[in-house]
Amino acid sequence: MRKAILATVLLLVAAASAGQATGAEPKATSLFASRFADVQLPQRYFDLSHFILEFAPGAVFPLQSTATAVDTYFTVYEGELDITIGGETKAYGVGKSGVIPSGLYRAFSNAGRSVRAKMFVSVITPTGVAPVFTLAAGVEPPALTPTQSNVAKLSGLYTTADKVTIVQSMADWDPGFKTPLHVMNHIHVLSGLDGENTARYTDGGVEVLKAGQQGVMHVGRPGTMENAGTTNSRWAVTWVLTSSVPPSSLVPAPAPALGAPSTGDAGLAAAPDAASPSWGLAAAVGAAAGAALALGPRRRRIMTRR
Repeated sequence: MRKAILATVLLLVAAASAGQATGAEPKATSLFASRFADVQLPQRYFDLSHFILEFAPGAVFPLQSTATAVDTYFTVYEGELDITIGGETKAYGVGKSGVIPSGLYRAFSNAGRSVRAKMFVSVITPTGVAPVFTLAAGVEPPALTPTQSNVAKLSGLYTTADKVTIVQSMADWDPGFKTPLHVMNHIHVLSGLDGENTARYTDGGVEVLKAGQQGVMHVGRPGTMENAGTTNSRWAVTWVLTSSVPPSSLVPAPAPALGAPSTGDAGLAAAPDAASPSWGLAAAVGAAAGAALALGPRRRRIMTRR
């Protein structure tokens, strides 16, 4: 099961790369795919958020506890950090991941190192409940703390699943890289870290995710994703898998309509500009934008302002 789910997270990368000439064709490179199985959500309605924490040399997130129900999932993808969970401290290098259950003390430190470190953090909380962190007794605020960026948030999510699987992944896309036609099967939220990515749906919709924005590729809506820009793009995603169905599935290309007029652009709408809501959600630059997404026929969206 573990291998099958991780394989489907990378399905789009592998399928689009198959048959390409080495060194010549644009490709996608997976940085990591971290899986956390048998996750008990805090309640049926929950909020999902994620962000990047960047630690300059010497930066410390001091030992803190939380009085609220907040489960934290993380993956280090640059540098190395000393991470304390409960009463145990370990060094986590590139690609190492972990989970911090609600209520446990946690701390992250890049002290004593000469290079920066970065970690991808995903958090699940009961809907409408903001995490409250408190410094451990006797701990003083450090002189240098990590910076937070690329915050994304979906609010008011709902599932009847008893247990879910959380998957974090991050990938770099060359300019011109394009996935095959596929459909998303589960709740997820995306963040654009660098460059831009474009979703083109078979119903004619076009949505652009740029650096500093959050979004989704709508569940159950077939389409492709591509880096139509001129520079490399990097994006991060957190999935909440509510069943054994893979995160995404390839779908057959639709048959062309007989006698359809040629439009020159396949009938696709123009991509929205940077000021327009993109990827089904409003842009989130420096702060979390909210959205609601439910499974099944009652799926809904709430547009939010930047």
